[in-house]
Amino acid sequence: MSQIPTAEDFERADRYMARIDRNLDVVNRNLSDLFSKLCPASKFNMYLMASDEKKFGAYFFFRNNSDIAEASAKGIRDQLIDSTYAELERQGRGRRDEISVNFEFDSDENVQGKFDGDYYERLH
Repeated sequence: MSQIPTAEDFERADRYMARIDRNLDVVNRNLSDLFSKLCPASKFNMYLMASDEKKFGAYFFFRNNSDIAEASAKGIRDQLIDSTYAELERQGRGRRDEISVNFEFDSDENVQGKFDGDYYERLH
């Protein structure tokens, strides 16, 4: 027998979601700004993995596949990783040794070629 959620249940869920999502919008905005300055025509997205407040996913999408290799050679990849941890700490999400971030570096070229440009499909 299923039970219909009460207004209190919805309020509790809203408080929970606000707590676990706290400051991720600021993290996303700040890292997107940094990434766009380092790599023109780029996209960034960070999310919380499941309901664990200490596990994150970070996607960096470069313009094309060769940009990924170039960013690695120039140290930009490492700078992005370090900046991600620093921003998460600055926003109260934990220190580098307390949190886990799954980093993915991909390209719009790959999304266009393998996923028909569908970022939603690529991310899932």
